[in-house]
Amino acid sequence: SLQELYLEGNEIGPKGATEIAKMLRTNTTLKILNLNYNRIRTEGAVDIANILYTNTSLQELHLKDNMINNEGAAKISDMLC
Repeated sequence: SLQELYLEGNEIGPKGATEIAKMLRTNTTLKILNLNYNRIRTEGAVDIANILYTNTSLQELHLKDNMINNEGAAKISDMLC
């Protein structure tokens, strides 16, 4: 089963991030998710952050250069604490 997913630089945008968040809701094997350089914006980051409450398998989440503002960064930070 898939444990690492690298989607760096695919410009998936906020809608793509929302779909990935839906997948993470039920996924129990993914440990590393790299979404660097995908323009997911704050909307996509918040959707992914909300799933971190229930997804306990994900150990690494890479979100470099995704146009995420302070609100999105704070939401992700809250989920990690």
